[in-house]
Amino acid sequence: MNKYYRLALGFCTVSIVVALLFALENINLLILVVAVAGVFACLMKMERLAREKFNFYEQILDTIPNPLSVTDMDMKWTFVNRAATDPLGVKRENVLGMHCSNWGANICNTEDCGVACLRKGKQTTGFNQWGKDFRVDSFYISGLNGNKIGHVEYVQEISEKVALKAVYRDVDAISESLTLGAKNLNEASHALTVGSTQQAASVTQIGSSLNEILTQANDNAERASKASAVSSEAQRAATMASDEIRELEQAMQEINRSSGAISDIINVIDDIASQTNLLALNASIEAARAGEMGRGFAVVADEVRKLAERSSTAASESAQYIQISVGNIEKGNAISQKCVSALGEIVKHVATISDTIEEIDHASQSQATGLSQVNQGMSEIDEVVHSTAASAEETSISASELSDLSLKLQAQLEKMRKIDGLIDNTVHTGGNMIEVKNVS
Repeated sequence: MNKYYRLALGFCTVSIVVALLFALENINLLILVVAVAGVFACLMKMERLAREKFNFYEQILDTIPNPLSVTDMDMKWTFVNRAATDPLGVKRENVLGMHCSNWGANICNTEDCGVACLRKGKQTTGFNQWGKDFRVDSFYISGLNGNKIGHVEYVQEISEKVALKAVYRDVDAISESLTLGAKNLNEASHALTVGSTQQAASVTQIGSSLNEILTQANDNAERASKASAVSSEAQRAATMASDEIRELEQAMQEINRSSGAISDIINVIDDIASQTNLLALNASIEAARAGEMGRGFAVVADEVRKLAERSSTAASESAQYIQISVGNIEKGNAISQKCVSALGEIVKHVATISDTIEEIDHASQSQATGLSQVNQGMSEIDEVVHSTAASAEETSISASELSDLSLKLQAQLEKMRKIDGLIDNTVHTGGNMIEVKNVS
């Protein structure tokens, strides 16, 4: 633009000098020269104002921190701001009129070029160079008649946005996993709470049953102890009875021997009675022979005979009774022997029963001890189950809180998604380092 203004200024100066040379000979021409000089002065003022305005807008564009490139319809640079030239170490006036592909971006001369995308109806593209991500927004420039006369490409570094997008995706995935985990944890906690409650009820019922069984076992152990004591007493009583029956058997044997001796004595008495009876009979015969003189002796002899007969009868009856007694004693002796044998068997069985009851007593005591330990263990299990149920309830509450936090996190992520296209509108491509080519 400065070049065109200099050409116009030079042309006007030459025209004024020529006009003055001719004006010295023609007054009308002098007036014309004065008019031309006035016009020239106006043009000079307009040129200065235009230059100031151009410098004003140029400085405004140079304050933009991101590269700005303006090209004509042939994609040749007509303007680039300082943010586009300073990083490349070139001057603006040296690149104006050059093809924009000399910028050397990895999307130049490709279908991802900003102008190429704009001509296909896509205003946004992007690339990656210098280890950074960039976004390019392209727009048409139209003349006063509405015809397209060029393009504007605005480049922004979006590395932080791309990184934020990656972080957003990771956080979003974590949030979804967290939500799913919280849901599963909530369901598991609820199931654990229900199960723990049921287990607590079952353990309480089992504990109550064990208490009853333990009470019964203690009662059984006490009864077994009493039965063992009674069995021992019965064993001692049976042993004593067996000993007494043996003594009775010995006494009956002595009675049997005494009965034999008495029987012998009665036999002697019976013999004496028989002899006495014979003697009395002989005395009676002799008294009869004596006649009147032996009458008194006959009476005595008759009485003696009668006494002998009674003695013989009594001896016979005593012998019969003694014989019966001996038979009964023998029967009693046999019975006592059987009783002794039976009591011996009873003693053996009572001893066996006593041993069995003693074993039952020991087993009952061991069972009572074991049940007491089991009851104590069930009490501990009951405490653990109730503690687990309480922990499960707390876990369920924590899972609900975690689920609420996850929902809040998703809501915040949704707000982040809506911040001026911060997340969804970033672009990313691969590429090489940017460099300006063919700049001289």
